Amino acid sequence: MTDLAPAAIAKKLQAIAVQMGFTIKRTSRSLYVKDGEDFCATLVNVHGRVMATPDSVGSTLLTLVDCRELLATIGELGAGDVVIANEASSSGGVATHLADLHVIAPYYAGDVLVGYGLAFIHSSDIGGRVPSSISPFNTDVFQEGLQLPPVKLVRAGVLNDDVDQIIRINNRTPDANAADIRAMLAALHVGRAGVAELVERYGVDRYLAAQDALEQHSIARARELVSALPAGRRVFSDFLDDDGISPYPVRYQVALTVQEDGGLAVDFTGTDVQVPAAFNIVSRGRPQPMTTGRIRSALVTLDPTFDADGGHTQILSVTAPEGTVVNAVRPAAVGVRHGSAVRVSDTIGGAFVQLAPQIMPVAGSGVVIPVVVSEQDGHGRGSQVITRLFGGFGAAHGLDGHDGKDNSYSNLASSPMESSEAELDVHVLRYGLRPDSGGPGRWRGGMGRELSFRIDADGTQVLARGLERFVFRP
Repeated sequence: MTDLAPAAIAKKLQAIAVQMGFTIKRTSRSLYVKDGEDFCATLVNVHGRVMATPDSVGSTLLTLVDCRELLATIGELGAGDVVIANEASSSGGVATHLADLHVIAPYYAGDVLVGYGLAFIHSSDIGGRVPSSISPFNTDVFQEGLQLPPVKLVRAGVLNDDVDQIIRINNRTPDANAADIRAMLAALHVGRAGVAELVERYGVDRYLAAQDALEQHSIARARELVSALPAGRRVFSDFLDDDGISPYPVRYQVALTVQEDGGLAVDFTGTDVQVPAAFNIVSRGRPQPMTTGRIRSALVTLDPTFDADGGHTQILSVTAPEGTVVNAVRPAAVGVRHGSAVRVSDTIGGAFVQLAPQIMPVAGSGVVIPVVVSEQDGHGRGSQVITRLFGGFGAAHGLDGHDGKDNSYSNLASSPMESSEAELDVHVLRYGLRPDSGGPGRWRGGMGRELSFRIDADGTQVLARGLERFVFRP
């Protein structure tokens, strides 16, 4: 008789991850997190790979990370321990820029390790040279804010006040940031309780066996989907207009090769060297959401039921020369790594369209623009994101492009304008779709968004990161 436990456990794990995500959404305080949903929570197996991510809340794609190097760096963790980290190199590439605070906690059944809970939130500020910490003009990571290598935020269930105070004093929005961190801790608690219930129901051995079965199923299904694509090598290149410091464009090149065993080789050879600006990605030369996330999206396009876990990364072989903008080395600035990630996504999309032209959408707007307002307050300057602006999806065969969403990393929610007006001294005049802004055709491209607002407080600064595609159109 077939053991139905893995399938049942997979559904439960997905539900637990959703509960963890909504815990962060409902208990956080900053606009970045509670409204923009720039967070995620997930469950990780004993090997350090993601088992389940929420499919309906938070930034699901960014948590498909490989935690093995991070866990090896940390060493053994006890029950009730929680580690926090935000620095890319020392976290093994789990953290991608300083604004994303990651926490990870072990889950035990008695003395047996049965997995981990992982979560991140995008902090409204983590110190550094500018309010909101992120600027394309930062030239190294030391300008970008407080760097946290993996350290214990919680020991045996007790908050480490020293670490907590270090984070608070380096932060322009300390109260909201502290609340967001505690929202993550609450999510880890929800995950721990959910896993404990599963282990009690199925037993430790069966639960651990199900982890391996789920991963193998994901690997096998990914190989089936890739094997159905035409064999051979497809190459595509794309560019950032410039790096904000020099007038020269930044080149991204990828070659996708469908292999006989259903593997997929991803080769970034030909991509430019890391830049003296904040567009660099620390990928450690491995599959990573910022560089290969579009592949998982492509697999889901091929099969909408494809598993939302990290198993598919094991069919990918990545070549990313060290010292390039997609595999940068310390102390590269990384704050606007999403600007590169969007273009990498477009580049991989250009290669995938050649493999599956009847299914894959063509290029979207290629921009993700957080609009940040920085106001003077008791801590000098606070900052909040009003919202994020996107263009539209590219069209696909038989389908118009989605409006107000980009193909790449527009997997975040739109902040309600009422919340932005309540938190900030601004008055929103218009927020909506730009009529007729999508590319015309038999199947039109998606329309972009527009935002108009009035500033009502003296000394306010406005920042809009990711303004791109003025020179190299999609």
